[in-house]
Amino acid sequence: SKYFRRSNGTDHILVHSINQPMTFFANRACRRLYETCWDCLKLSIDTYPTETFDFLASMPSMTNKWISVPFPSNFHWSKTVIDPPWTSISRPGYFPDEYLRQRNRKLCFVGSAEVTAKKQRYLRESIIEECRHLSQSDCWVKELSSHSSNQQTSSNIQDRSLVNPYAECRLCLCPGGDFPTRKAVLDALLAGCIPVTFELEAAIQQWQWHWGNRSVAESSVIFVDRTAILAEMESRPPNLSFRRSSEMAMVLKRLLILANDVPFLETSLRSIAAVGHRLQYRSPFDNSDDHHPQDAFDVIIQRLKQIKDN
Repeated sequence: SKYFRRSNGTDHILVHSINQPMTFFANRACRRLYETCWDCLKLSIDTYPTETFDFLASMPSMTNKWISVPFPSNFHWSKTVIDPPWTSISRPGYFPDEYLRQRNRKLCFVGSAEVTAKKQRYLRESIIEECRHLSQSDCWVKELSSHSSNQQTSSNIQDRSLVNPYAECRLCLCPGGDFPTRKAVLDALLAGCIPVTFELEAAIQQWQWHWGNRSVAESSVIFVDRTAILAEMESRPPNLSFRRSSEMAMVLKRLLILANDVPFLETSLRSIAAVGHRLQYRSPFDNSDDHHPQDAFDVIIQRLKQIKDN
C-alpha cells in the first residue's frame, strides 16, 4: 500500500502470535511477508538471541526488530476484581501470618514431562521425581496434560485453591516446555506465586517493556542455573533409564530455604505487586469507564508512541 511504501514499513507493526522460533509454521508466503516487512516492528510472545536457536541466524527477517510482549495469562483485570491475587501482600494484616497459612505448599510444579525438547523434558522429569521424595507441603506436583493448564484464576483469595493451583504455593517451578518461555510463568506470578525459572530467556530477558528494567524482573523471578543439572544428565549412558538427580535435589533444598525466608518472600512479592498489572491484559469485555491500572496493552501503546515521537 502507499502507506507502507512511504516509510518502507518502519511505521508498521506486525503481530507474531506464536513463539518466535516456530518457523516451521511459516510457509513461503509467510516468509515473504516477514522479508517484505523487514523494517516493521514485530511483537511476539518471546524473542531469542541466535545463540539460543542457531537456525535463526540463517533467517535474518525472523530476528530483525523483534520485541517480546507478555503471553495473555489466565488472569484479566476487570471492574469486578476487588483483590487481585498478586497484590495481596499490600492488604493490611495479610503478610506474613495469613500468607504462610494460606500458602501452605512451599514449592509446586504444574504441568507434565510431555514436551518435545530433550533438556526441558529432563528438567521436568527431575522435578517430578525429586518432589515425590518430599512431602506434598514441601513440593506439590499437579500433573496436567501438555497444553491443558488453563486453570481459571480467582479474584477471590478465599476461593483461589478451588480453581488455581498456583494460588496455594509460595514458589512455582517453571521449567521450559517446547521453548524456554511459558505462559505458566505469568499465571503463577499473577496468582501471587514467585516463579522459578531455569533459563534467563524464560522471563528475565523477556518483556523488557513491561518489567520496566531488569532489576524488577530479577526481584520478581527466581533464576536457577540449569547447567549442573543438565551436565549430570549428559554424563549418563544413553540407555540408562531415568533415575534421581542429586543436582535437582540440591536445588529444591535451596528453594525450600527461600520458601521459608520471610524477608526474601516479602521483597519478591512487593516487586510482583508493583509490576503485576503491567503483565496482564485487562478484560476486553469490561466496558467500565472507571480508572483501571495500566495493563500490558497500555504499556505496548505507550512504548509505540514513544518510538513514533523519537
